Amino acid sequence: MMIGVVLWKDREDRQAVIWCEDQGELAYLSQPALTPEILEIGDVVQVDLDVGSQVRRASSAKRLLSAGGLEVLEALSREVAGGENVVPFRAAASA
Repeated sequence: MMIGVVLWKDREDRQAVIWCEDQGELAYLSQPALTPEILEIGDVVQVDLDVGSQVRRASSAKRLLSAGGLEVLEALSREVAGGENVVPFRAAASA
């Protein structure tokens, strides 16, 4: 299990990108059975992590703290602002 912060979420596709406490590669969460309101950007979550493939996949997400990771998200945003090696995500669908 791993603790992380939801960095990005797409309500329509019910997918999210999670920054994990081990500071490794970002983890991708796809849970089509969940309602879009389950996770929000900035939520601190506990996930099971599959590191056996090229892409880290998160599953069984459980929110631990609502919007508790906003400071982490803001710090990461400041860190990469102006960086040239950053690939932006497409804009997430609005509420």
